[in-house]
Amino acid sequence: MAAFRTRFILSLCFTLTFTFAVAQQQPSSNPLLAPTPPMGWNSWDSYGYTVLETEVKANADYLAAHMAASGWRYVVVDIEWYTPKVKTHGYIPDPSNVTLDAYGRFIPAPIRFPSAKNGLGFKPLADYVHSKGLKFGIHIMRGIPRK
Repeated sequence: MAAFRTRFILSLCFTLTFTFAVAQQQPSSNPLLAPTPPMGWNSWDSYGYTVLETEVKANADYLAAHMAASGWRYVVVDIEWYTPKVKTHGYIPDPSNVTLDAYGRFIPAPIRFPSAKNGLGFKPLADYVHSKGLKFGIHIMRGIPRK
């Protein structure tokens, strides 16, 4: 147990020392290191599975107006944006409750993301976010949908 404790403390000291050393570098001293971590808004943190397009836009507006100057750049629509009927807690138990295109790929649920209708997908919403000077992203599971 003492050996584990010693290794843990040494590892922690190394990590803190390394982190402090990296943090003290000037941004131009190492072009491979970003000056900050990626900073942005993720729908999961406030809405879970239930986010709507209007809510994404409202958060993008706020981010652009109040936080972009400090480096906040990303607007991410998290999991289950392809689910038309969502509940506030728990993942979808019914695999047929998803929206797919003709090739079996997830598409945004038009009832929650109206600008995605007629096969437009997230392009209109991404264009809106980009017009604010921000970057747009989505969370997607890899593999073939259960449906």
